[in-house]
Amino acid sequence: MGNTAARAVIEYREPRWLEQLGDEAGGNGKPYADYTGYKPVNTPEKVVDPLRWMPIPFSDGKGGTFSPGFLTSFWGRVRPAVLERPDEFRPPPPPKWGSEQLQRDIAEVVRVNGELTLEEKTVVELMREGPHSTGQSGHWLQSLRPGRVSPRPPERSTRT
Repeated sequence: MGNTAARAVIEYREPRWLEQLGDEAGGNGKPYADYTGYKPVNTPEKVVDPLRWMPIPFSDGKGGTFSPGFLTSFWGRVRPAVLERPDEFRPPPPPKWGSEQLQRDIAEVVRVNGELTLEEKTVVELMREGPHSTGQSGHWLQSLRPGRVSPRPPERSTRT
């Protein structure tokens, strides 16, 4: 029954669920490629608008860095797999930049980080450190490398 239900949802939402076919007008023919023409306003060197997407620099292993493009610029155009509309369960907008609410939220994040257990810190380290990234996106980027079946285990931290 589960397979039948899954097949019905997939067929209902095909072919434009995540641009997995790579044939959307404006794309480059590769699956999951950007077809929106998105151009970032921020660069790895300069933040023009802190509320917009920011490229994250990664080590290239040769003393330099590289920054992947916005991997999911088309996400706002994706038809939800189960919901009828993407706004059915939309959360409220984030606090305005510089607002008192944002300051309270930041203070809460700092407090919660300071109270993490050893186990919770270990999970954070795994997601932050590996492989050579500033976020869990590094794990996803590694797993998407050609020929990879799964991401390699994170390297041991050299920090003390």
